Amino acid sequence: MATSLEELDDNEYHGVARSACDEFVRGEISEEHWHRFRQRISYVPESHGATGLAEAVGRSEATLGGEPNRLHYLSIPPDAADVVVRTLGEAKLTDRARIIMEKPFGTDLPTARHLNGVVQETFDDDQVFRIDHFQGKEAAQNIPAFRFANGLFEPIWNREHIDHIQIDVPEALSVGKRGAFYEQTGAFRDMVVTHLFENRKVGDVEQLGSNGPRLRVDVLDPERTIVLYSEDGNWIWDFCL
Repeated sequence: MATSLEELDDNEYHGVARSACDEFVRGEISEEHWHRFRQRISYVPESHGATGLAEAVGRSEATLGGEPNRLHYLSIPPDAADVVVRTLGEAKLTDRARIIMEKPFGTDLPTARHLNGVVQETFDDDQVFRIDHFQGKEAAQNIPAFRFANGLFEPIWNREHIDHIQIDVPEALSVGKRGAFYEQTGAFRDMVVTHLFENRKVGDVEQLGSNGPRLRVDVLDPERTIVLYSEDGNWIWDFCL
C-alpha cells in the first residue's frame, strides 16, 4: 500500500506503478503477473490522515488474511519524517511492524536528535532500521567480496599501496522535480556525507568476524558516529546520536 501527498486514486497509482515496473524491472512483465501484482496495490493520499491510512491498511490486511507483518518504508524528505512517524503511531500501525527510514535522517544534529526522539516515542529500537539505500546496490555489496575474497588485492589493499580513492557518481538524474528537497537539504547532505562517505567507509574497513567487536568510525561531527559490524559475514551499519 502506498501513500504520498499526491491526490491519486488506486487506478491512477496503478499507472504510476506500471510505468516504474516497465522502466526498472529486468525482463518482460506478463499481463498475468501484472494483473496479480496490481490486485495487491492500493493507494491512500496523505490528506486522508491517520484514520484513512488505518482503514486502507485494514482493507489490505483483510484481503491478505491472518495477521500479516507490516513494513513501513519511508523514502521522504527529512521535514516530512516527523509527521509521518507520528501519523503511523496515531493510526496504531506500530504492532507487528518494522520501519525503514532512508537517509538523510534530519538535516543537522539538532533535527536528527529531535527526529530520533519522535521515532523512539513511537517504535521500539529493534523495530527501526536507518539505511543508506546505496549500500544495497550490487556494486557496493561487491566491494567486501572483491577485497577479502581476492588473494591478489587483499594483501595490498592498504595505505602503503593505494595512492588515492576516487568515487564517481555518474547519475543521469537531475534536480528535476526535487527542487524543494534540494533547497532544504542540499546536494552535500544528500550525496556527500551519506552515499559517498558510506561507500568510502565500506572500502576502508578491515574484515570483522561475526562475533568480533564493533568498529567505530567518526564522520565529520564527533557526535555523529557511524557504527560498523559484521553479522554472519554481512556488513551492517547504524549511527549513534
